[in-house]
Amino acid sequence: MGPLFRAQMVDGTEGEIQGEMQLTEKGLRLITKRGYRGLSAEFDIDGYTCSVCNQDYEECSHENVALIPKGLTGRAVGLVPNPAAGTYVADVLVIRTKRKRRHYRWIGYASGAGTRSRRIQDKLESGHLSSVAATVISKYFLARKSGECRYSERIQ
Repeated sequence: MGPLFRAQMVDGTEGEIQGEMQLTEKGLRLITKRGYRGLSAEFDIDGYTCSVCNQDYEECSHENVALIPKGLTGRAVGLVPNPAAGTYVADVLVIRTKRKRRHYRWIGYASGAGTRSRRIQDKLESGHLSSVAATVISKYFLARKSGECRYSERIQ
């Protein structure tokens, strides 16, 4: 099994989805070397609710309204070079443990710079980053919108 891949996925409507998946080395190379930053998601949807009256859309009389999906179940996520829906990987955190050391690699893209400090804090609070690793990564991105920060530490 490949490294644990953690990505903040942001769609063009300013919504955010945090995802986590196992990647093979080939999958990681698609993101880092070949520029595959798009995500294509496959969902099952039970139906839609009208955003005006909150009833089942098939039963309401409103037209030209926003539809709210209900019973949304994710089926699959794939990496693609150019996603049609505008959903892309904003940041990638790769964590590897080898020979009593934990290696962090945070790849930050300019598109994800606006909320990066919050994502670093989230990873610290969830236990994916140590406090020292979070500080090193935060300092690296203070002066940069994009780049790659690497940090290794001994495991106790």
